[in-house]
Amino acid sequence: MRGPRRKKHERERDLARISELYLQGHTHEQIARIIGEEFYQDKAVDFGVTPENFLTRRTIGNDIKTIEERFRQAVIGDIATLKGQELAKLGLIEREAWEGWKRSIGQAVTTTTREGGKNGQETTVRTEDLAGDPRFPQVILQAIEKRCKLMGLDAPLKLSIDEIDAAIEGLIGAARGLAEMAPGGEAPVDGASPGEGQEPGKG
Repeated sequence: MRGPRRKKHERERDLARISELYLQGHTHEQIARIIGEEFYQDKAVDFGVTPENFLTRRTIGNDIKTIEERFRQAVIGDIATLKGQELAKLGLIEREAWEGWKRSIGQAVTTTTREGGKNGQETTVRTEDLAGDPRFPQVILQAIEKRCKLMGLDAPLKLSIDEIDAAIEGLIGAARGLAEMAPGGEAPVDGASPGEGQEPGKG
């Protein structure tokens, strides 16, 4: 006779309850007993087992793994949603800053009218060159920096030991090549100064 098995809707119901019990700190054995007593009194009798033994600790462990994976996927989804929202906000801030910067450069024309002149009024037009408000580029740069940080683009470069060794060997090889190209032929050996380690009458 096949052992106790749950239907799909029963397992989903169990997962919701197990999640609560798991977060409350109950052990696998305690969870199995509580779930059995709450949901499987009748089924346990049909299968000739006690309610607390209807679900094994292994079954509870597998259910908890499913719950943890769902937790992870939910968190990943939430983080992706929040990132998208924050990136949209930063994009809006950057666009507004660019528009403000454009308005702060060019020329400002000021017209002043006062009593006097041939027609009873005198109009003065003054033109001023605008160099731009430096606060707007600062806002733009801050938005770019925050976007890079949010997307992980500013993460430090990580190299493995093998990659570091390969880079060092490359530098050593390049240094040897430069030494061989220098006047006088081969490079000094073991850090010896030119002339050392040579036979008398040579070099």
